[in-house]
Amino acid sequence: MRQKLFTVTDCFEIARRGTAIVGDRQANIPDFKIGNSIVLTLPEGQEIVTKVSDIELTTTISGRRLIIGVLIENFTKRDIPIGTEVFLSE
Repeated sequence: MRQKLFTVTDCFEIARRGTAIVGDRQANIPDFKIGNSIVLTLPEGQEIVTKVSDIELTTTISGRRLIIGVLIENFTKRDIPIGTEVFLSE
């Protein structure tokens, strides 16, 4: 069973690096790292499989919540709508 990592709350492109997807995740979700495969489930149900090319941002808020920014390759900001759910691939 796939484990949900976060839901996309923002998405932007970083020149020469790729597309960053940003979201909130709970502290009890397993860690993931560069090179892990992830599955993006778009709001309409389409699934996209990609890899984490970099982790840009991790912030603890009140010891409970993390904000994370993950770089992915081969997709643009237009490909990843807000509300997309991100899962660790099996």
